Amino acid sequence: GVSANELDFAVQVLLSTWNRRDENSLREVWKIENTTNQERSAALVQAVKESGLEPPGIPEPFPKIEQDQINLICWMEVASDSERKTESNS
Repeated sequence: GVSANELDFAVQVLLSTWNRRDENSLREVWKIENTTNQERSAALVQAVKESGLEPPGIPEPFPKIEQDQINLICWMEVASDSERKTESNS
């Protein structure tokens, strides 16, 4: 069987971005005929382990933005047609 850790690892890898070649090879594993879903799942986990791919790491957060780094670049007002008509009649 597949351990919970192996399954968690495989899920994390499967949720990452794959190149087309690796994606197609995994699709072939899933298409194996005359097997149960459990057997196909185990084969998929094995194929993920053999692929050598790792789950994506946690990205570094952006540095904190300080108040003096903020500059007004553009100002735009958005109003509905009815609001514009009311303002032009005033």
